[in-house]
Amino acid sequence: MKKLSFLLIGILTSLLIFSQEYYPFPDSNAIWNKYSIHVEYPQSVAYKIRYGTIGDTMIDNMEYSKIYRLIDDTCLNISNSEYFGAIREENKKIYTITTYHGDQEILLYDFSKQVGDTIFSNSPEGYMAYPVIISSIDTIELNDGSNRRRYWLEGGYYSLLTECWIEGFGSIHGLFTPLFDLITNYYEPHLSCFKQNGNTVYLNNYSCDKCFCSLGTSINEISEIQIQVYPNPFSDQIIIESKNECSEIRIYNSKGKIIQTFNTITFPTKFDLGKLPVGLYLIQMIGKDFSCTEKLLKK
Repeated sequence: MKKLSFLLIGILTSLLIFSQEYYPFPDSNAIWNKYSIHVEYPQSVAYKIRYGTIGDTMIDNMEYSKIYRLIDDTCLNISNSEYFGAIREENKKIYTITTYHGDQEILLYDFSKQVGDTIFSNSPEGYMAYPVIISSIDTIELNDGSNRRRYWLEGGYYSLLTECWIEGFGSIHGLFTPLFDLITNYYEPHLSCFKQNGNTVYLNNYSCDKCFCSLGTSINEISEIQIQVYPNPFSDQIIIESKNECSEIRIYNSKGKIIQTFNTITFPTKFDLGKLPVGLYLIQMIGKDFSCTEKLLKK
């Protein structure tokens, strides 16, 4: 009797999940904000990438939404962006063409599958290059109050990270993460925020309780964060100029370990880093209302 009860509960749960409203992928007015975070040092942010949908286009007689990388911008301002690719949805399947993969259309997501189904993509790299199995499906309530299906994945492509997709915006590790390595140089991608029509739908930000920590949500606010670091690459010294008050500057090595900290700062300021070995570093500048991180290359 008890087994029958559990079976009925499972059936009812499945029926409830699949009777819910389906949330299609956005074709306009959407922004994905992604950080890369060190596996062992989550406070170390290597870089951040923002993608946004701006306009549409026709490719092979099919309509796509154009995806741009937003450059130092939290708004869909095409003058502050560079074209990255295009995306379309058909029968709950999401296809993309990116500048990284030429003119090949690739299956990026498939929300038509059920538990136990296997997804086969034509991706030349990333975990979608391998068979992906839907291990379970549940629902999650998001910041906008919507309840959306969450697809948990498994496969032989990784073992360090848990991966899942959410209807309407994709992977919890970033829009295009299925097509690229999940971990690169000890850094994992992490979707901090997804916004649609100006509303924060999904928020899971390590650095602050907002969608964007270092930039605002309007063009006027963007100009408030003004920091320059040069020369880059550098040999001995770097110079930092800023109109913002900065309380602390940290230098990280490529493994995310803090190797130098500076607390008394007036701009412009000069730091002697000539004793550092040749390689890649991160410089983090922390102020009262912002924190920004840039890559530095020692040659």
